[in-house]
Amino acid sequence: MKIIIVIPAFEPDKQLISLVDALKHDYPLVIVDDGSGPDYKNIFAALRQDNVTVLQHSTNLGKGQALKTAFSHILLNEPECIGIVTADADGQHLPADIIHTQKTLALEPNHLILGSRHFTGHIPFRSKWGNRLTRGIFSVLIGKKLIDTQTGLRGLPRHLLPALLKIRSPGYEFELEMLIYAVQHHIPITELKIATVYENNNACSHFNPLLDSAKIYFVFLRFSSLGLVTAVVDLLIFTFSFMMTNNIFISECLGRGSGGLFSFATGKHVVFKSKGSYAKELIKFFALWTTLLLTSYAMIVGAHELGINIYLSKIITQTLLFLASFSIQRLFVFPYNPQTSE
Repeated sequence: MKIIIVIPAFEPDKQLISLVDALKHDYPLVIVDDGSGPDYKNIFAALRQDNVTVLQHSTNLGKGQALKTAFSHILLNEPECIGIVTADADGQHLPADIIHTQKTLALEPNHLILGSRHFTGHIPFRSKWGNRLTRGIFSVLIGKKLIDTQTGLRGLPRHLLPALLKIRSPGYEFELEMLIYAVQHHIPITELKIATVYENNNACSHFNPLLDSAKIYFVFLRFSSLGLVTAVVDLLIFTFSFMMTNNIFISECLGRGSGGLFSFATGKHVVFKSKGSYAKELIKFFALWTTLLLTSYAMIVGAHELGINIYLSKIITQTLLFLASFSIQRLFVFPYNPQTSE
C-alpha cells in the first residue's frame, strides 16, 4: 500500500536534509520548493536522490499551493498511491511521528489522520495560545473538537485529494479549510499524539502571526457569514418596524421572523446541508426561534431600561446570542445523521 510523504518547503535549513535522509530509504517523498530562490539551490540539489522527487515553484505561492502542487503531481503520476502524509520542513515533526502517521493511514485509508501536538513543556506564547483560540472557535462554529487544528502532520486518503485541489486558499489557511471540508463531508478524523517540537523557539517558521492569523480567522468569518447576513436582515426590519410602531415586542417579532425564515432556508441547504424532514426541522427551528425571541426581547428591554439606546441594545443582544443560535442550530435543529445527510 503505497503512501507518499509530502513536504512543502520555503527557505529551509539543513534540518530538511536530515529529515529526508531519515525517511528516504523506506518511503517515497515529494518535496516542493515553494520559490525559495537561488540561495537555497544547494539544499534542494542535495535532496534530489533516489526515492525523492523535488518539484519547484518559480516564486513563493504559499504553503497551501505547494501542497496542491504535490497533490496534483501524485494524482497524475502515482496511480498505486493510496494516500499521502504531509509534514513540515522546519523540524517540528520527528521521523518517528511521520512514520506513525503513515502506518495509521495504511490501517485506516479512508480517514483523515492528524498528528496532534498536546502543547506541553516550553511552548512559544503565540503558538500555544493561537492554537487554543483556533480550536475553541473551530469547536463552536464547525462542531468538532480537535486537539490541534494547525498541525502540518497529516495523513490524507487519495479520494480526498481531488476535492482539496478545488480549495482556493493558497496559504496556511488551506489546512483549516481542509478540516472544515472533512467535517462537513463527514470524513472520519483520527488524531495521533505526537511530540511538540520547537527548535530555537520556532525561529525558522515563516508563519506571519498577524497576516497569516488574519487569513485563518477570515475562514471562520466566511463560514459564519449566514449568521451575519441574518443579523443584518433582522436589524433592518427591527429598525423600520420600531420607527413605525414604537413597540419593541412587535418589532422584535417581525425582525426575528424575517431573519428566521432566511436563516432556516439557507442554513438547511447551504451551511448544514441537511436532508432531514422539513416538518421536524421546522418544528425544532420554531422552538429555537421562540426561545431566542423571548430571550432577546427581555435583553433589549433590560438594556433599554438601563439607558442604552434601543438600536444599540438590539445590536448588543444579537451579538451575544449569535454563537448560541449558530451552535444550537447545528446540534439541535440540523444534527448530522448519516442516513439523511450528505
